[in-house]
Amino acid sequence: MFGGTKYNTLPSFNDALAKLRADVAADSPLNIPAEFAGLSMSDDGAIRHAATAVDMACTKHSLSQMVSRIKPHDVVGMAGYLAACPPDLRALNFNYWHQEFFGPQVENPVSNDVVLRLVRRDQQLLARAVVSKQYVPVDDLPIISTLHDIMPTDGKARFVRGDVKSYYSIFWADRNKAVGKDEVVAGIRIINSETGSSSAYIVPIYYSMRTGGCLIMGAHSRKTVGIRHIGQAERLLTKTYKSVADTVDANMERLREAATDYPMGFDTSEELAVAISKYLTLPVESVIAAIESCDEDMPNRASIASAVAAQANDVHISKAEDIEIAAGKMITVSWATLARHKHADE
Repeated sequence: MFGGTKYNTLPSFNDALAKLRADVAADSPLNIPAEFAGLSMSDDGAIRHAATAVDMACTKHSLSQMVSRIKPHDVVGMAGYLAACPPDLRALNFNYWHQEFFGPQVENPVSNDVVLRLVRRDQQLLARAVVSKQYVPVDDLPIISTLHDIMPTDGKARFVRGDVKSYYSIFWADRNKAVGKDEVVAGIRIINSETGSSSAYIVPIYYSMRTGGCLIMGAHSRKTVGIRHIGQAERLLTKTYKSVADTVDANMERLREAATDYPMGFDTSEELAVAISKYLTLPVESVIAAIESCDEDMPNRASIASAVAAQANDVHISKAEDIEIAAGKMITVSWATLARHKHADE
């Protein structure tokens, strides 16, 4: 989960970066170029790299990446099936199909050159990713270190590292605004995947001091950085950071105006909850709980948005972003549009 941590207890950007450096050092990350044909799976589920005699555990994500290289075209759900198998049965299936696609009888196997992206966890090597040698993802640390060089560092930060994606939220110390009874602090979040699941991108975020939730406003607010190698980081991050930062003041003003914008076209808060639920495709029970938490029968749109965003605090951040985006839509959708969805039986 991302939220729930009160803003004032968050570490400074400087302290969060120092901890990130220490965590990365503890992981002892290692990239090993390999031929996929030289991999096999032992009966305990470990992957063996024949050329170096290195054994490594794998994640569901790295298993899925390996399975994508040995999956017959007409087979669906192979990675999920193998992940659910006992280790010995998983190894039997993996090794059989591995030989079908990469055995000695196969001439010029496709996608044979890979890079094993490893870390050391619990005193063993863990394969976080198996990626093409032509595309090796950029690590989190140089990206965040570069951001530290190009943006103010006196604000707070919240870093959440994951095995597939990591989420780095950094707040400006001087970009906050009173929004009704709330105070909102603006920042950016950079999402990066060291395992090749997506490109790095930056999105502006708006943190509610009252609820601890973050809003993401605007369907086009996400900006892909497009870093292909670390030598591009400073130029591309500077450009993308400026593009995102330039949108913040206008959105902060929209939030301030939303604090005086009350529902129109609804007779009850239940009607309002049904309409919001349908428009944002959120469970109606969660919308009702959000409205009730505002301590007003018909709260203003900024209060509703921050209360909806706070519900992202209770889920993993990989799922929280959808809720934060939905909350941001509350700031711009018209009451007339919402009113068209207010009847539960539609």
